[in-house]
Amino acid sequence: MFWIKKVTKHASDYIKQNNINCLVTTAPPFSTHIIGLKIKRSTNIKWISDFRDPWSDFFQFKLLPMTSYQRIKHSNFEKKCLSFSDAVITTSPSLTKRYSLINNNSYTITNGFNSFKKNIKTDKFLVMYSGVMKSIQNPKNLWKILKEICIENKDFSNDLMVRFIGDFDNEIITNKDIRLIESKVKFEKYIEKSKLDIEMSKANILVLTSVNLKDVNNIIPGKLFYYFSFKRPIIAFSNLNSDISHIISKSKTGKVFDFLNQVDLKNHILELYSDYKSKKNSFNPKGIASYSYNNLSENIDVLLKKTIN
Repeated sequence: MFWIKKVTKHASDYIKQNNINCLVTTAPPFSTHIIGLKIKRSTNIKWISDFRDPWSDFFQFKLLPMTSYQRIKHSNFEKKCLSFSDAVITTSPSLTKRYSLINNNSYTITNGFNSFKKNIKTDKFLVMYSGVMKSIQNPKNLWKILKEICIENKDFSNDLMVRFIGDFDNEIITNKDIRLIESKVKFEKYIEKSKLDIEMSKANILVLTSVNLKDVNNIIPGKLFYYFSFKRPIIAFSNLNSDISHIISKSKTGKVFDFLNQVDLKNHILELYSDYKSKKNSFNPKGIASYSYNNLSENIDVLLKKTIN
């Protein structure tokens, strides 16, 4: 927080000297919005605050060791930033709805993807994930079901390959069900984006996991939209009334399961495997081009012009 005063002065001076007509601050870190608030008060510039994540309602924020005084202070800053913003951007509809109670010029502009990728066929039924996965995201039933099907179905066992690329908590890597099918599961380190695109293009199923916490519904991992670029079915683990669930359902890009559901998850994996064996492509997504950066940038352009004028 020590940098707020210095940055506020330099930015305010620059705005006044160069006739800048709009300021956009992006957070986290949320100190950038506090700087935006101070600049707004100093210059009366048009200000758009962009929330990539919730502030006081963020699950990680709630887990931080803070006094009640510190939490109240953060909440008050959040309300002030929302109130003084000329427009507010969030990445999730439910967060936009919540912030609209304070600022009715709140809009949802999600994360997105650059372009569609061409799929690459392999000789495996390939289940893939990319990114970080913490223990709080661990889809334990996925490992259990994959193990069960491998035991029950020899062809599935021969065809299955699971590749998870990124950084994974030890609790996930050492899961007892994974160990029973460890020859079919690979945990791989990060690779550069261009190579990752190629590897992910080989997937038959893409796995997405939110956090296994009640009432956390307003977090949409950016990888959801990255997955859209591959036009492959997504198996997601999330609360069923979450923004993730609504987007996947509306776009017909996959199925969402809560962290307790085993029966439906197993049946769905078997359906996808049946399609794979029969070389049937029943995946028919709707409207995912709207999440391309080209379309999303047009939305931002409209909002900027509306705010300035």
